[in-house]
Amino acid sequence: MAKKESKDTGSATNGGDLGEFTNGQMVQSFNDAIKKME
Repeated sequence: MAKKESKDTGSATNGGDLGEFTNGQMVQSFNDAIKKME
């Protein structure tokens, strides 16, 4: 689905996989959502 629908060309080619990232690398709303999942 990500390959077809994503507007983010960087992750779309990887099937939506963002790879590894550290806290603070993404926009704040994304960081907050990840913290809630932990």
